[in-house]
Amino acid sequence: MRRLNDITIHMDDRRGGSQPESPPRAPKGKRSSGINAPQKIRRRWVPPFWWKPAKHAGLIVLVTGSVAGLPAWAIHSGVGSKLGDSLTAQVVGLSARAGFRVDDILVEGRVRTPREELLTALNVNRGDPIFGIDLTATRQRLEEISWVKTATLERRLPGEVHILITEREPIARWQNQGHYYLVDREGLVVGDQIEDFPDLPLIVGEGAPDHAGALLEMLKTEPALQARVKAAQWVSERRWNLTLDR
Repeated sequence: MRRLNDITIHMDDRRGGSQPESPPRAPKGKRSSGINAPQKIRRRWVPPFWWKPAKHAGLIVLVTGSVAGLPAWAIHSGVGSKLGDSLTAQVVGLSARAGFRVDDILVEGRVRTPREELLTALNVNRGDPIFGIDLTATRQRLEEISWVKTATLERRLPGEVHILITEREPIARWQNQGHYYLVDREGLVVGDQIEDFPDLPLIVGEGAPDHAGALLEMLKTEPALQARVKAAQWVSERRWNLTLDR
């Protein structure tokens, strides 16, 4: 049985459609002439849906193999580097023409990471060649965002980029020189939206974020004292002064 996507159906091929008048039958014993003979319907082959993305696959593999087969001296020389870059650009271009372009970007794990910062770090637009994305460099840019602790990227061919990020968890509000920040357990500043975390403890002083994690772990062993701490000030790079409620 022929699949529908293997042929193009014309109007006069469809059931119930108008049929051309049958040519006159030749008398018995005589062969029909070429003019009056029934014409054979030619059906044009339409490639299946999966054929287009793979039509340049052989050429891509060939060019990639050529890059891998370059001698070591050519790779480390200026000529080899330029040739490798040129071949890589050709492979990326061919892959895009074959259908390997960015159609969707799926981000999981984002809660507080600013969308604008995320898009700037990605630097990827719909329609870009999916093989043209430098995953390592993009991951590094994402992890430079203050809220992002780790980022993982992968290509899901033919056209989806999947990103999984783990955000930092603030543990304290830090007051320093009249400004307030959120800091995580590693002592890194993750933002300044302190109004979203009113229940976090307040720490004060230069260098306080580096020691906040150890302080909170110590206070966990004394729940009664922990419940009374309003603020903790890091003094002389060696001790905490605690302010308690009455």
